[in-house]
Amino acid sequence: MKTNKNSATDDELGVLHKIVTKGYTYLVKGQVDAYEVAEEKGDRDEMSFIIDSRDLASAAKWVKDQEMGSLPAYEEEGNPVNDELEELKNRHRNNVIKFVEDDAANLVVNG
Repeated sequence: MKTNKNSATDDELGVLHKIVTKGYTYLVKGQVDAYEVAEEKGDRDEMSFIIDSRDLASAAKWVKDQEMGSLPAYEEEGNPVNDELEELKNRHRNNVIKFVEDDAANLVVNG
């Protein structure tokens, strides 16, 4: 198989993915925040123009098309749930009972 020496690396694509994702996030969040402000003021005319359905459709398509997915929250560095799970695993690491099969194919405690 031929390779293209001008192809982007996974890291370069990852940076681009992050930039586009942040752009969509800020775009949609800005529209939603502006909508909520207009809603609090009771300005129905302004509310009807703030959220652009094309932006939402484009952002939704972007999310759907991202087969590479996102990092699950429990795997993010500094996540309190992940930290607690790691602490539990480390605390109970030596409390595991190991089983092996004996000659009769029965499970028995090893050691």
